[in-house]
Amino acid sequence: MADISEELDQIYPRINKLEFFSELNPQRRANYYLATCPFCNNKSAYIYESSIYINCNRINNCSYSQSMWSYLQEKKGLSNQETLFELAKIAGYSLKAKTYSEERFFINKKKGDIFEKSLNYMKELIFQEKGKECLSYLKKRGFSEEEIKEAEIGFFPNYEELKEYLLKNDFEDNDIKSIGLNTKGLGKTHTLAIPYRDISGILKGFIVRSFLSDSELKEIDEQKYKYTYGIEKSTLFNLHNARKQKELIIVEGYLDCLIANVKGLNGLVGLGGNHLTEKQLENAIKYGYKSFTLALDNDKAGREGTEKAIKSISKQGLKVYVLTLPDGYKDPDELIREKGIDFFNGLLKNSISGIKWIAHYLLKKYNNLATDKDKESAIEEAIQYGETIYDPIQAHEYLKNISDVLDIELEFFEATFNRYKEKIDQQKKERFYKELIKDAGKIVEEGKIDEADLFINNRLDEIKSSHVKKIIRPYTISDLKVDLANTQEGLKTGFDYLDKLLLIPQEAITIVAGRPSHGKTTFLLNIFMNMIKNYPDKAFLFFSYEETKKQLTLKILNMLGEKIQNEKRNLQELEYYLKNPERTKIPEIEKSINLLESYTENSRLWIIDEPFYVEQLVNQIAYFKEKYNLGAVFIDYIQKIKLKAKYNTRQIEIQKISESILEAAKKYSIPIVLGAQLGRDKDSKNKIRLDNLREAGDIENDANLVIALNNEAMDKAQSENKKLTDRKVNLKVHILKNRNGSVNEEVDFIFDRPILKITEDIDKNKKW
Repeated sequence: MADISEELDQIYPRINKLEFFSELNPQRRANYYLATCPFCNNKSAYIYESSIYINCNRINNCSYSQSMWSYLQEKKGLSNQETLFELAKIAGYSLKAKTYSEERFFINKKKGDIFEKSLNYMKELIFQEKGKECLSYLKKRGFSEEEIKEAEIGFFPNYEELKEYLLKNDFEDNDIKSIGLNTKGLGKTHTLAIPYRDISGILKGFIVRSFLSDSELKEIDEQKYKYTYGIEKSTLFNLHNARKQKELIIVEGYLDCLIANVKGLNGLVGLGGNHLTEKQLENAIKYGYKSFTLALDNDKAGREGTEKAIKSISKQGLKVYVLTLPDGYKDPDELIREKGIDFFNGLLKNSISGIKWIAHYLLKKYNNLATDKDKESAIEEAIQYGETIYDPIQAHEYLKNISDVLDIELEFFEATFNRYKEKIDQQKKERFYKELIKDAGKIVEEGKIDEADLFINNRLDEIKSSHVKKIIRPYTISDLKVDLANTQEGLKTGFDYLDKLLLIPQEAITIVAGRPSHGKTTFLLNIFMNMIKNYPDKAFLFFSYEETKKQLTLKILNMLGEKIQNEKRNLQELEYYLKNPERTKIPEIEKSINLLESYTENSRLWIIDEPFYVEQLVNQIAYFKEKYNLGAVFIDYIQKIKLKAKYNTRQIEIQKISESILEAAKKYSIPIVLGAQLGRDKDSKNKIRLDNLREAGDIENDANLVIALNNEAMDKAQSENKKLTDRKVNLKVHILKNRNGSVNEEVDFIFDRPILKITEDIDKNKKW
């Protein structure tokens, strides 16, 4: 059965009180109506816009107090169910059900009636001798006597006095005891009574303030505010007064709300502390609020509360702004008292977005952003916080503010942020899959295979829908122009004739393919060293999955020195020379050693032989991109790279590897040159075609440029099962794919094998 209270939460705010009580001739007075009392017939009854009660001010002589429910029921002689239906009809509200559980509703209604009667008494007492301390305090805070009445603030007497008053008004002793009015300290140490109403305006109890000093309160182990038993602070204080507002202005204190209300500013609600609870936010959203302005106290606790509230509200995809109080003012109440409500309204209009506020707040924690340590700590915290922002537009605004303060290029900061989000996403996925396997396994053990299948599919859909997304923003014509202006040309290979036909493309994959022992690695190393020479401001990486750092470094020294000590075993001679420093110095080799040292000491040449999984490889590239002006990345070779995930075939695995590397090239705006082993054509052993790569997982689909080496001399020697002995052999480089230029062209090279030097064949290439 449905709950009547939930229905009334929707009904009461929809009722026009001026029409509902029309026979009592209500007249508007600020935020309430003055009406004829149905009991004593004097013009002394009042009906607050935010309340569901009509009360008579002539307490000693009348004390009439009725809810809209009771007033309508008595007026028309209705049953409970008929009263509900009639109220719904007046409000123009469609009830959700036809039958209701009445028991809980009438228990709560009786409590509300007792509270209302108590409030009437407390409001009278505050203007008597016993309430003078409360009255004096409120006047110091800027309340006039009329505003105190409008705010419905009262004096809380001792329990025996209050109980005696309620018994005289026909309430039962057990009912009075049950509602928490005898909470310890109320009417003794705590006397300033503030009514606490729910969203419908139903009085749920009292918030009662003490005038004892902080030290006195500490001595008796009490807080400044106490609550009648049973109050749940799940609804923002004063929310019933803000039902017609589109935006909520959130403050800490209860009196902050009330002073603003009586001064004519609606929409203020109180936390009752410095932290917005999940339940308070949930209830505000439930009643349709989508925009919030935070005006918490101007102290450390208030700023921390603002930070947490922004995070909670932003997580829901809602608008959040911050009103920052001027220096010297602790809370809105103090500001309104000294500067007036118009000044406060002006600050409200100039509130900044929560995202902008938090970007500056996070960075203020650090003393000196000019130091690397503070700057890196600030970046790390800013990125971690940004991961909690779910709306892409808000996230972009947040990153823009952070990058402005830190003086970091927005594009770079967004890239760093996206990498962090991807890392967190991977961690979430890992936890998700572990839990999925565990839970699905339990279902399978019970023999419920069909249920397990459904469970797994539903959970997989869930992880897809919650996948952490990158920052996405519109790509404008201005962005296009900037990108075009900043777009770097492709890199030259250092071979003049080849460079007339192609450039190594930026943000893309280039594949250098070759059959085993045809010179693929050597050709890659020659391009690698050419680029280091021709681009002196850039760093270059060479990841090797086949040869060690020692082997590759020897080869580079051999290439740089161009000194033949032994035509048949030149590398071994070079290694022997380096092991024996007492040998006679060879100028060419010493020069190559010095040159290589300059490249490595200046962090321009990197040889890396760790067998990274592709995920680790991409992370390494990201690291180098952040630290250095990265020119290009060489990887030898793709078929040797491993993937952590397992797939049915190696072909699919290599395709996944290729996709990851392409994504890295785009993300970090660098060219990546991939070595690849070329398969032999089935029809012609000497013919090289793009099809030969398809045996390696269709990797050519991800590449912008594919070039392949053909070493005919090696082909011949291998086919005859002989050892190649020629010092110099011819190489042909075939352009198999080139999205930005010529294709199906050939360039001739000479490979000087002892020194591993590859040069262009000028005579054969004159046509270029």
